[in-house]
Amino acid sequence: MENKKCSQIMEKYLELDKNTRLPVSVTTHLLFCKECRSKILLLSKAQKLTSQILKISSPVTDQSIINVLDALPEDKIQKIRKNPINLTLWIIAGILMIALFIFPVFFTNKFYGETFSVSYALMISICVIIYCSTFVCCNMDFFVKKLNVKLVKSA
Repeated sequence: MENKKCSQIMEKYLELDKNTRLPVSVTTHLLFCKECRSKILLLSKAQKLTSQILKISSPVTDQSIINVLDALPEDKIQKIRKNPINLTLWIIAGILMIALFIFPVFFTNKFYGETFSVSYALMISICVIIYCSTFVCCNMDFFVKKLNVKLVKSA
């Protein structure tokens, strides 16, 4: 009889959300049943341990990086070594942007006047800034590697 009641109490306890009040029936049972109390204590300790951040210090050395790379399959290594920048799309977009900027220049002063030329020049500069900053942000790892190579060579 006690095992069946203990299993029902444990089920009620496990169904509860974290930080909710225990029902009176569970509390009274836990006061008198040392076995259930010890199980719940172990469960709460396990929950605390699993909720903590796992801190394992591992030194990052050249040899540890080489060991990780040696453990990878060859096709993964080729993807890592391959240049991630696809310059053809960026060049096509740049040429298209320049063509769209040059084309209206022939017609601005004839039809619209100087105010349109100034606003059009501002729009061109904003588009160029957005294009260049997007290019740099999308390929940041490439530029950081190039900068590190130049710093190493100059040192």
